[in-house]
Amino acid sequence: MFLIKILLIFLAVAAALYFYSALRVRELATVAARKRCTELGVQFLDQSVSANGIALRSSVAASTTSKRTLERRYRFEFTSTGDERYVGLVTMLGNRVSAIELEPHRMPDDV
Repeated sequence: MFLIKILLIFLAVAAALYFYSALRVRELATVAARKRCTELGVQFLDQSVSANGIALRSSVAASTTSKRTLERRYRFEFTSTGDERYVGLVTMLGNRVSAIELEPHRMPDDV
């Protein structure tokens, strides 16, 4: 009975740590998406990202050792003209931004 209680406490702590980590990575993805939209001159909509997928990936470092890390994908929306919404994706490997992709979008005519 004592071991079951310890196991349950351990699982609760692990779940809390995972939840905290997921919130931190989501915030990093939001900042990265906002920054990329600013760089490209488009408007970041809704000021947030939403989870779009998660996978366990292995990456090979220079030392030829394989390291497993979580790959999280986040979806966001942006607009270039104010009329249409377009979709963008942020891919995070651990705490690092791996890629940011934006759908092809219309650019406003220069006046």
